[in-house]
Amino acid sequence: MTDQSESILYKAIRHIKEMPTDEWKRLTMEFMDDQPYLNGFLINLSEEFGDEEHEALVRVAVMLHHAFKLADVPMRTIVQSTIDDVVRDKVREYEEMDEEDELGVDEMTRMSSSPRVFDDIRRFLKEELNNGIPRDLSEKQNLFLIVEVMIEAYELSAIIGDAYDKNQKENGN
Repeated sequence: MTDQSESILYKAIRHIKEMPTDEWKRLTMEFMDDQPYLNGFLINLSEEFGDEEHEALVRVAVMLHHAFKLADVPMRTIVQSTIDDVVRDKVREYEEMDEEDELGVDEMTRMSSSPRVFDDIRRFLKEELNNGIPRDLSEKQNLFLIVEVMIEAYELSAIIGDAYDKNQKENGN
């Protein structure tokens, strides 16, 4: 996301924090309809995280979805193969980094495809989670790995969508 998008991310964060329950339900349903594979991915993670962390991850997914919509960035559906590829690549990156040095939040932020967005979401999660960010390093890494997967998957859906639209125009479709 660009600097302009970051201000939109802040707007999405503020909007989500302040919105009434019925609007939150509408945005959540919109996310579930528009991104069924990402929604399924998050549902499958429900047993990997506590209820509070899992709910916060869903809020992050809806917030990212909302931010892209506010920015009027066209997105394609994030397909399962994209999620699988991003998970594989991020796990590999995290494992390589963890072998060299202990992988803390600062290193995760630097490794992110969008460090500023990652850091904004990290702060959002810190505020959202009553018990705070998990203290256990592996739990923290897992939580932030999923955040990074979502950020990159959304960015790829926008990039792929943009490339697809340009290709369609060039081919006269």
